[in-house]
Amino acid sequence: MTALYWGWAHIDERGATEAGRQAARAALAQLDEAYELAYDGSRPVIRGPSSFSLSISHGKSLAVAVVGRCTAIGIDLCEVDRGPTIRRLAERFLEPSERALIEDDHSAAAIWAAKEAGLKARGFGIYESGLLDDPRTCSVMVASLAPPRYSNAVLALQRQDRDDAVVALAYADQTAPSTTTVAPFM
Repeated sequence: MTALYWGWAHIDERGATEAGRQAARAALAQLDEAYELAYDGSRPVIRGPSSFSLSISHGKSLAVAVVGRCTAIGIDLCEVDRGPTIRRLAERFLEPSERALIEDDHSAAAIWAAKEAGLKARGFGIYESGLLDDPRTCSVMVASLAPPRYSNAVLALQRQDRDDAVVALAYADQTAPSTTTVAPFM
């Protein structure tokens, strides 16, 4: 079974980057062996005796990190108050089937968080994914919010709703999804 380890941190005067690192260190502290948080020039990585994947995200007031023994992992936190902006930009960045899932600001944040988490898990940012050029070329399509899933079976999607934000987790593992356990987000 694959276990995922979570870390959370509030963003203070030290800023979002440091809060993200603090969340990552909190997730790493749950592991049985010693690991070090490092950077490969563009993204955080874990150095240690075993192979783990790491993803970090933050909003305006909260940072979250997840660590797991997965072949791919991505997390995104999107505040609900970004819903109006996402809805305004949906035609440019989302496929018609994804836009049809948007009912309100909360679901708009959920779609965006799922899209971003999936792109991170695939190793892309918004710019490298093709999403800015043509949403049809993007390798991540959200098929459903309830239950949360992507249009392809390569990535699993988990979603946690808060009053003020949505956290989406995308991951791929060699273990069958039915034998993968995901600890609660909070």
